[in-house]
Amino acid sequence: MELNKNSSVEKHEEIKRSIMEDKLSVLKPTLSVRIAPDTPVKEVIHTMVDKKIGAVLIVEEGRLVGIFSERDVLKRVALRYNEVAGRPIREFMTPNPEALSINHSLAFTLNRMDVGGYRHIPVTDDQKYPTGIVAARDILRYLDHKCLGGPE
Repeated sequence: MELNKNSSVEKHEEIKRSIMEDKLSVLKPTLSVRIAPDTPVKEVIHTMVDKKIGAVLIVEEGRLVGIFSERDVLKRVALRYNEVAGRPIREFMTPNPEALSINHSLAFTLNRMDVGGYRHIPVTDDQKYPTGIVAARDILRYLDHKCLGGPE
């Protein structure tokens, strides 16, 4: 019984250390989709559905200028889709989103996501060039792997 308790405490401490010290780089964020600000709403939504992703980064001249997520679809597009489907995504994106560096800790990332109400957060370099995107799901998978040995 004592062995299980010690093992549980050690696992708890390892998870706590991971959250506090591990950097976003452990999640290997990728930049799969970049969308130009003049891309029509309909095309962006089709891309999100086809790629099974919850958010896309809006990039102009290589720099991050916005993010468009499932939440934006629901709040800004869904009830008037037919009238806005051909309009540019720049009119419906969240402009100038908060972005983090690959060197921020998971704890800081979780805090920013919680405080901002984000489920997706862009990762950029020092010049605001996007290098990836992190979803809450990515962090949950990482922690599941740490806790239960689930897939990464």
